[in-house]
Amino acid sequence: MSKIRLIERDITAPAKDDPKKKKYRYKYEVLAPAKLFGKRVRRKFKTKSEANNCKLEMELKLQNKRLTPLDTSVHLCAARFQRALTVDQMEAALSGAVTHYAQSSISLKDLADSFVDQITRDYKRGVVGKRYWDDIKSRAPKLATWLGCPDARDITKEMVEDFIDERLDTDMKPRTVVNYCRILSAILQKGVNDKVILENPVSNVRMPKPDSTVHIIAPNDLRTLLS
Repeated sequence: MSKIRLIERDITAPAKDDPKKKKYRYKYEVLAPAKLFGKRVRRKFKTKSEANNCKLEMELKLQNKRLTPLDTSVHLCAARFQRALTVDQMEAALSGAVTHYAQSSISLKDLADSFVDQITRDYKRGVVGKRYWDDIKSRAPKLATWLGCPDARDITKEMVEDFIDERLDTDMKPRTVVNYCRILSAILQKGVNDKVILENPVSNVRMPKPDSTVHIIAPNDLRTLLS
C-alpha cells in the first residue's frame, strides 16, 4: 500500500494543534514521508482533482524509482519493437515468454523414454500387465518423430490436432490414432506431474470417433465358425 496520503481538511475549523487557532487555508494536502523521496513532501491544493493528480504523479515517480534500471541491451531490444507493438502487447508477449521459459526444457523423446522406464518399473512390480507394457514400448518412441521431435513445453493443442489429421491421412484407423493420442497424453501428464510442463494440451483435443459398431453373429454362423 502506498504511504503517500491525500488528506481532506475542514477549512471551517481551526488548524489542529495551532495555538493561534487559524483556519486551514487549503482543503486538500498530499503528504509523503521522508523515507520515500529523501525528504518530507507536503503539497497543498484547493481542489480534489489537483490533489489526486499530484498523488498519482508522486506514486508514479515512486514506482519508477523502485524499478531496476534497464540494461542497455534490454533498452535496445525494446526500442526495436516499439513501433510494431503497443506497450500492452509487449507486456502480453513478455508474460507469455515468462510462462514458457518457466517450464523445463526437456524433449518429447526424453520425456517418452522416462515414461517407458516408469511403465517398465510398474510392470516389474505387477502394477500393469505385459500387454500394456509391450504396447507402450512399441508406440511411445514413435510419437516424438511423428511430432517433429519438439520440446515437451512447445507442444500445443494445434500441434496435436495436426498430428491426428496427418495420421488419418496415412489411412491409420481412427481407433489406432486414439490409442496413440492416449499414450501421448499419458506422457505429457507425466511431465505435468513431474512439474516440467504446466499443462497437458491433449486433454482439450477432440478425438476421432473410432468405429465401435458391434456385430452380432447368428447361431448358424457361430456353428460354422466353431466347426
